[in-house]
Amino acid sequence: TPEQKRAAQAELKEAIAELKKSCNDHLAAKVVGTFVDITGPIMELQAAALAPLAPAEKSEKFNTKAADFSLHAEQLCRVAEVATDVGCDEDPKRHENLKLSIESLRDATPMVVYSAKTLSLNPDSESAKENFDLVKQQWVTEAVRLRTDVDKCVKPTDFMVESEKKVKEEGEAAMALMKTSPKEAVVKVAMVQKITNRVLEVTDAELDNVGDCEYRVKLVGHRANLEQAIKVAGQATNDHIRGQAKDPEGFNKSITEVHMNINRIKDEMVCFYLPLPPLPDELPPPIPEEDEEEKPPRPPGPVDSDEEEDAFDASAPAPDPVEAPIEHAAFKLRQETAKYVEEDNDMITAARKIAQKFQQMAKYTKGRRELLELGATEDGEGGRREKSEFSSMTDMINTCKEIIALTKNIQKHASMISKNCPDKRLVMSLANSMEPIGMLSQQLNIIASVKASATGKYNEEAEVEADEMLTINAQNLMKSVRDTVRASEACSVRMMSNPNANLQFKRRR
Repeated sequence: TPEQKRAAQAELKEAIAELKKSCNDHLAAKVVGTFVDITGPIMELQAAALAPLAPAEKSEKFNTKAADFSLHAEQLCRVAEVATDVGCDEDPKRHENLKLSIESLRDATPMVVYSAKTLSLNPDSESAKENFDLVKQQWVTEAVRLRTDVDKCVKPTDFMVESEKKVKEEGEAAMALMKTSPKEAVVKVAMVQKITNRVLEVTDAELDNVGDCEYRVKLVGHRANLEQAIKVAGQATNDHIRGQAKDPEGFNKSITEVHMNINRIKDEMVCFYLPLPPLPDELPPPIPEEDEEEKPPRPPGPVDSDEEEDAFDASAPAPDPVEAPIEHAAFKLRQETAKYVEEDNDMITAARKIAQKFQQMAKYTKGRRELLELGATEDGEGGRREKSEFSSMTDMINTCKEIIALTKNIQKHASMISKNCPDKRLVMSLANSMEPIGMLSQQLNIIASVKASATGKYNEEAEVEADEMLTINAQNLMKSVRDTVRASEACSVRMMSNPNANLQFKRRR
């Protein structure tokens, strides 16, 4: 039944959302644990290569450190591969950059091991030292670039949540070990410092991402407090180990303060990125002013065929993407626009009209080909005409011009939204989404001209080629419009103020 179908769709949607959240949490935990110290193993490898030990002992230690370094590099690459599958689903460029970074780091790892082996056999050779330093610097550069690309795939809120858990775990272990095994406690404190440094790096990236707003001011304050707290924790650790601590609880307090400051940064980010609460089903009517005169009713505007509400069912099965590719792309775009209340949103209205006009165009081109294949002209009496909104090729060309005008309208509104969004990541995503629209609109104009020139005697090869170009263009253009609508809604949530009253993204109930 329709009710069972809707219930199954809602259940499946909820399950997909839970699975995606689980994947994001898993990725964040892996990134926090694996990328906390990317240079430690290579520094240990260098120390093993220069260690003044007996040849047999030195060889054994070097082989162990070389294996540890190779394993560490492979773990970085594997976590990055998980990031390409989980965190790059909406950004092909980021996916490509991450793949290149993984490949570069894998290529550089054997070179480091080989150079370190040469240095181990010739520790007094200046050329061996210079060669290793050069190769090591190249590897570190590639590792830092990989870490930066991976961080872009992880939501800052997810990273902070996992970092806060890790710092709390390591901090509690350090406080418990300080009484019984101070050396092990120092190792735990060092891990807290490394995680804190990563938190500071991600916070700096977030500060670069947002514009001037209250959120940025608070984040700057919390970052400064965390930086001071980790310095105090380091000093308290040294004083406690040396027996010079003035306050017996000073060490525990300093570790707790580090954890609390990370928790404040996490709470600030989670609060900033928290989804807006759903709108009420019915808004209360505005309270009229006593002196306000009753305004006359607004006269109805001109009727547009595209303004008519058609019986569109978003839950209906989509047209076959092979048999009806344009209708399939138009249906997907209509599904996207049906999520929003069209009133007070010119972008949604324009996107819906684009889908409708492409549906009409697909119907006309299909009927025209059938007529020409039967040997009938466009205005002939012998052939049967497919029911269409168009009566001639001129109508189709005019519709293409209307679609182009609508895409320009969408670009204008998207640009206005991007200028008022403080989140640079969302702005970049919106820019990438609407970038192809201009080029695809120009292509559509050219394709319409080509089809207009192919009138008269039927030419199967020219007709098929023109239809293929139109199909590909329509699919790409409607996909770009759909992506632009999604990115625009995401940016509108972060806007400090909306300068246009006709760009209100309200989801339907």
